[in-house]
Amino acid sequence: MSNNENLWKSLAAVIGATILSVIGPKVISTEQLTWSKWSISFFIAVLLLLYSFNFIERFWLKLVIFIRKNRNFCPKIGIIYSVSNIEPSNIPLVWTDVAPECWGSLVRNAAETANKKIIVKLIDAKSSFDSFNVIINPYGGNLPELNLVTFPVYNKLLDYIKKGGFFVNIADIPTYWSFNPLINRLVDRTPAVYDIHGAVSRHFQRTPLLEELALSAYNLGEQNKNKFKLVGRYSGYGEKEISLRLSRCVKLESHIESVTLPIKLQPNLEVSPLFFCNYGDGLCLISMSWLDREKCDKNYPDKKCIDYGADNNDLKKIIPYLIVQKLFEKYNKANAADAKCRAAD
Repeated sequence: MSNNENLWKSLAAVIGATILSVIGPKVISTEQLTWSKWSISFFIAVLLLLYSFNFIERFWLKLVIFIRKNRNFCPKIGIIYSVSNIEPSNIPLVWTDVAPECWGSLVRNAAETANKKIIVKLIDAKSSFDSFNVIINPYGGNLPELNLVTFPVYNKLLDYIKKGGFFVNIADIPTYWSFNPLINRLVDRTPAVYDIHGAVSRHFQRTPLLEELALSAYNLGEQNKNKFKLVGRYSGYGEKEISLRLSRCVKLESHIESVTLPIKLQPNLEVSPLFFCNYGDGLCLISMSWLDREKCDKNYPDKKCIDYGADNNDLKKIIPYLIVQKLFEKYNKANAADAKCRAAD
């Protein structure tokens, strides 16, 4: 909570208490207030006190989350699009060349194919996430921020997921970078590590979201394009395997559900480039693979560029499919639970 907000709440508490102290004696004394003046003053005082003690904010949040979870309302998907009046085209895409609005079309198409109804909205980073069933970050390894002192967007995102939200990061290491609108450029979010000679390195494990989710990421370098089989429950999107040129993966742990069958790097090390991860009551869908052309090294002009966008084109199909399937899987579970309750009655 900001200092300004604390100040307003304190002021509201003082005014509310003052109004009650003024009308209280008049109500019980012979100097009666008219009903209209008494009721209006009392209503304003109570409203101010409720605001000052966060009751209104808490009630509104509970109502929003209730609507979000209720299957009678159409699911809403929010796509982070802009921040602080910066043109979206000026916000860098990191290891993806798929425009934010394109993800809206891709998810809508996946929902139509599954005969499901959804609402998709492009939102500002400062918007509340609470009313959305899904929040998509389309900027890859870059999460746009409002400021790099308190990191309000990142903290809001963690709170959203923890309370049952569904977060999707479409490419690369999520939160490795942040776009700072105050200086209009990307800034490293992963803390620097310096050796004795002053050389800088940054470890994926220290990237904010990976550290929070306890994920261990690996850089696989330039891999050949291969076919990877999908886990049985996710093969319903039309294919039983997807074509990928791997770039980065995470080590499989107990709280990770891989979308592909585990990939063995070593006898005792299994990894996944595309996976679900639990956090609190919520869920993350993270794709570590790149979706654009790798930058060529100017020192080696004859080196062939690798077009990850073409090689990983299947991701543009399966990520929207996974969003829709997982979103309505929750609704199906709720329907099944209700059916059991009705049968028991």
